[in-house]
Parts: sequence; C-alpha cells; structure tokens
Amino acid sequence: MARDEYVPNSTSTIKEALMVGNTESDYLLFIDGKAIAVVEAKREDNPLGDEVKAQAEGYATSPQSWYGLWFQKLIPLVYLANGNKMYFKNMLKRILLPNIRIRFVSV
Repeated sequence: MARDEYVPNSTSTIKEALMVGNTESDYLLFIDGKAIAVVEAKREDNPLGDEVKAQAEGYATSPQSWYGLWFQKLIPLVYLANGNKMYFKNMLKRILLPNIRIRFVSV
C-alpha cells in the first residue's frame, strides 16, 4: 500500500513509509496496526554494507509519532534485502542486552 493510502489500524505493509526528517524506509510492516519491522530493499548489485545497515537502523529508531508502536520510539525488527540475500536484526536485544554488540544475521 502506498503511504498516502495508509489509515492507522488498517494495513499490514506500507511502501516508501515516511520517517522522521522526511526520509523514507522502503517498507514498514505492521501487526495489529503497530509497526513491527523496517525493510530496506536495495538493488541486486548492492552489497548491503555498513551504510545500508546504519540507514535501516536509523529508520527503526526514528518512527513518525503517529505510527502505532509496540515499543517506545522503536520499530524492533530490521531487514535488509537485495534480491540475492537478506539480513535480519532484532533491535530489542540492544535494550535487553545493552553491553553486547548485536549484529545482522543472514536469513
């Protein structure tokens, strides 16, 4: 669904979701009207390096105030994909385990 068609509590996915600072995540996934995951999609030739990881993590930590959230100021799940590979990171672990460095894992 396009972001201009979004009605709170009515969708499961928004394409090109508007984030704080007028940036856009490629997709936001919702459960029961609350944002649960950010998906950053890139072209196949993009290696999904540190810049893309930082971009997606930034989206997860800067949701719009009008998005329903499960956790305060946090969309907990982050995915990176390029058509060849996909990575996942659970951002909740940084809250639950603040002294442990959490990395993206291949899915």
